[in-house]
Amino acid sequence: IRAQTEDVRAEAMASLQLYKDKSPPFLQLHAGLFEGDGAQVSKYLPAKKLNANLIKWLDEGIESGDIVQGDILYNGPVKIDPHFQTRRTIQLRFQVEQTMVDYVPGWPKITDGIADIMQRGKETEVEVFDGRVSGDHVGPLSIRIPFFTAEEVPRLLITGDANGDLVHGLQFLKESPLEDSLSGFINDAFAKGDMKLKLDLGFSLGTPEDGIEIPMQTDVEINVL
Repeated sequence: IRAQTEDVRAEAMASLQLYKDKSPPFLQLHAGLFEGDGAQVSKYLPAKKLNANLIKWLDEGIESGDIVQGDILYNGPVKIDPHFQTRRTIQLRFQVEQTMVDYVPGWPKITDGIADIMQRGKETEVEVFDGRVSGDHVGPLSIRIPFFTAEEVPRLLITGDANGDLVHGLQFLKESPLEDSLSGFINDAFAKGDMKLKLDLGFSLGTPEDGIEIPMQTDVEINVL
C-alpha cells in the first residue's frame, strides 16, 4: 500500500485475520513514513487511547522538523474491546532532523535537533542526539513521559547535558524561569571559559486547560572546565 498526504509519504504492509466466532478481526500492520513534517507527528498516534495533555504537548512541543523515516507497528484486534487489549501492541518511531522542541513553555528551546520520537503504549520518549540550546551544543538529552495509569497524572522528565561557552550557560539561566529565583544575580554575573551543563527537570502534566504545572524537580548544574 502506498499513499501520499500533505504531511508525509507512506508505504505499508498489512494482513487481516477473520474468525468464524465473535472475535474481532486481527490486524498486523507495518507502515513506513518518509519525507514528512515532524510537527504533525501527533496525527499518527492513537489519540483516543492517549492522555489529552500528552497529545497537546506533542502538538505544541514539537514545533518543526523533517521526518527522515518513521515506523508504525500495529499488532492486535481492530475493535477496541477491553477483553482483547492484552493482545494489542502499538509502537511508533520517528527519526527527525532540523527539529525545534519547545519542551516546556518559558524554557530555552532546542533548535537544529537530530532526534528520535518514540511512542510505546502510554510511554513517550524524545531522544535528542544533537542540537543547540541558548547557543551551545546539547546532547544527548532525553525527554520522557513515563507510563502512567488512568488514575495518575502524567509526568514530563528531562535529563541531559550541554557543553560550550560558560557565557551561554549563564544565558540559559537568564532565559529560563530560574532567573526569578536567583534574585537578579545572573544579570550582574560575568564569566569566561568552557562549561558542562547538566539538566534534571521534572514537570507534572495537568489537564489540557491547566497545561504544564510548577516543576516537581529542578536541578541545573554548571561545571566550569
